[in-house]
Amino acid sequence: MMPGMSKIFFASAVVTLLLLSACVTESQNKALGETDLKRAAELNAQLGIDHLRSGRLELAQEKLTKAVGQDANNADAQSALGILYLRTGENDKAGRHLRKALSLKPDDPALANSYGVYLCDSGQEKESIQYFTEAARNPRYSTRASAWVNAGNCALKIPDIEQAEGFYRQALNMDSRRNEALAQLAQISFQRGEYLKARAFIQRYERNTTVLSAQLLLLAARNELQLKDRTAARAYAQRLRTEYPEASSDLEEIGL
Repeated sequence: MMPGMSKIFFASAVVTLLLLSACVTESQNKALGETDLKRAAELNAQLGIDHLRSGRLELAQEKLTKAVGQDANNADAQSALGILYLRTGENDKAGRHLRKALSLKPDDPALANSYGVYLCDSGQEKESIQYFTEAARNPRYSTRASAWVNAGNCALKIPDIEQAEGFYRQALNMDSRRNEALAQLAQISFQRGEYLKARAFIQRYERNTTVLSAQLLLLAARNELQLKDRTAARAYAQRLRTEYPEASSDLEEIGL
């Protein structure tokens, strides 16, 4: 090789090495940046979820929006932001974020339940039941009874009373103290004229808690009148007057 040629080859080799070195450094920096962003997204997502649990919705929205901006594939941030928008009544935004979260975690029962809430609130009751039952049947879901109650509530909106009753009974099979299911079954029984069944559901409710809603106290009073027990009806009526005076006018319609 001629002396001049060796110098050219050496210079070319150095340039090539420098270019390769630059590429490696750029690749490493890019990877490091992505890692940092993912970590920042995780931290902001957790802060946002904590704010959401505490009811600090503005702070939650700020942190969760920042998290999805840092990492759009953070399923927890997408899910929490969807739930936040459900709470604020922004259903279109809620649906968009919940669908994204589901695409990232398709087997997550909590996400299925949340998406069911979105569908039910958006007037897609029949579609929502698929997601509620999917969550309710998943043994990894810790609040399966709640999913059955959600399915029942949405079935009532269709309305499909028989299907709703089945879902509420499924909830009670998993958690006999699920008071919302007991209250709804008492209402369904009353509407069917099954007054003894309605009484039994109300009594089961009362064994779980001494706090009854105004609606349930009124139902109990009306149900006891149908069973010809005016003493019990008056007792429920008095509780309604004492605990919910603003609702006591409803008693006049039933002669109490």
